Amino acid sequence: MRRHNIAQRIFGLGVAVMLIVGLALGAGPSLAQGEPEITRMAAVPNFPGAITFTLEASAGAAIIDIRLHYRVERDSYAKVVSEAKPVFAPAAQVVVSWTWDLRYIGGLPPGAAVEYWWTVRDVSGLSVTSTPETFIFTDTRFQWQQTVWDNLTVYWYSGGESGAQVLLEASLAGLAELEAKTGARLTRPVQIYVYASTEAMLGAMMFAQEWTGAATYTDHATILIGLSSDWEWNERTMVHELAHMISYQLTRGPYTRLPIWLSEGFSMYAEGELSLFPASELTSALNDGTTLTVHSLSGPFSADPARSYLSYAQSYSLVDYLAATYGQERLLALLAVFAGGADYDGALQEVYDFDMDGLYDRWLRYAMIKYVGMILA
Repeated sequence: MRRHNIAQRIFGLGVAVMLIVGLALGAGPSLAQGEPEITRMAAVPNFPGAITFTLEASAGAAIIDIRLHYRVERDSYAKVVSEAKPVFAPAAQVVVSWTWDLRYIGGLPPGAAVEYWWTVRDVSGLSVTSTPETFIFTDTRFQWQQTVWDNLTVYWYSGGESGAQVLLEASLAGLAELEAKTGARLTRPVQIYVYASTEAMLGAMMFAQEWTGAATYTDHATILIGLSSDWEWNERTMVHELAHMISYQLTRGPYTRLPIWLSEGFSMYAEGELSLFPASELTSALNDGTTLTVHSLSGPFSADPARSYLSYAQSYSLVDYLAATYGQERLLALLAVFAGGADYDGALQEVYDFDMDGLYDRWLRYAMIKYVGMILA
């Protein structure tokens, strides 16, 4: 009888222990069952040099891995997603941040859109990925206002409304004239940031040359301009930069690379007649026999001021020759052929039935008559 009672007690104790252990095992996972939760995320600019991304998250178990995913929204045939791993101490509640130093990519223009999202994983293997958010990289030095007309959005800040309006009107007139002369026009929206001075505009750029008065970011569809006291310069420069956007949009392709003479010449042609100083440089070169070959004008222009002026003037004259001699349809056809990935000689040969050397010889006869008044033998 006593042995039976002892056995019952031992059995009962064993059952109790098993129940306690079972309850403990059942309770453990339920405490850490919920997946991590992202409670706050933000992106803050330190314009123009950096963006700081922050995250707050919590979980039922220690968070051990956090990844930031981000990509810049731009006109591209490939979507490139970058990843960053902020350093933090594992815990059930964390606050982390990571700063993107934009110097390593040469900076971003104002108005650039950055899409970002976070992935958080805890020690139990549970994870959560946030819904992507889009952050607009804004020049926080100024309070921006905007004017929209058709495909153009002009941004300006206090005191610059009249200048922005003049530029908008000049832009629309320049676009209309370019379309009349060549048939080319904008096919997608463009945003223009008007700064009250060159100095203010340079403050928005990374590693800008001090002589830069305007800049076009074709893959962001963004133009920056710093206003000058010379309003003719402002208007011509605005049209020049818009023409760069047009030639980019017309020739956009995975294998496209326009020769510099065509890209810059097209933009100068959009401005109107060649101004006095570059025209005199071109005339002098024609008289001296020091004009540049089309081959040399296909690559980057010289940093030497005199040679650079001649490069721009001669590029204008080459486009002027093609448009005046063969018409706007063939000029547009040339851009279309480049969009298909043709090489420089091949594109000219397909549209005009001559290569770069042939273009130079024909242009030289045209330019000598127009600028020097001499007919070559």
